Amino acid sequence: MRFHDETVEEAHASRRAWNPPPWQADAWVSTYTAIARGELDVVSGDIEAVTGTAPMTFREFLRRRG
Repeated sequence: MRFHDETVEEAHASRRAWNPPPWQADAWVSTYTAIARGELDVVSGDIEAVTGTAPMTFREFLRRRG
């Protein structure tokens, strides 16, 4: 697994392969820019309330699957 921190321009360019309408490409890329800014770095009790399982980080998920 590898990570490449795309610029906004690279993100738009890489998604053109799926030929999304412009509004969808903008929404798609804005999700990733929000993540990069930490805007979605919130943990609520919702996952545990619905599934009965405590949420885990992506790192924890990978360790359990490794």
